[in-house]
Amino acid sequence: MGTERTTVRLDDTLLRAAKQRAMQEETTVTALITRGLRRELEQSRDAERRAAVMPPPMDGGAYLASLAIEHSATPVSFDRGFSRFPGLAWIDPADRAGLAMLTG
Repeated sequence: MGTERTTVRLDDTLLRAAKQRAMQEETTVTALITRGLRRELEQSRDAERRAAVMPPPMDGGAYLASLAIEHSATPVSFDRGFSRFPGLAWIDPADRAGLAMLTG
């Protein structure tokens, strides 16, 4: 792995703290910057992977409603909270009309 020289502009206070830490750890400011940058890039990659895999944070009803809308499905539930989603047709089996739809 090669290295390249570059110029980085740091706040004076931050640079002093970095020099002090480097002395305490018997390392260089370059090594501290490299370690911190690698850690930051790794955390960003991990966060992107988690975001791609996990469904958006929402309550269970909202997640089910979004799936039903996306797949043109009709959920059957006693949860009247489904009524808050415009465009979602759902069946409440406790409702006589809903019960009639289920039993044909």
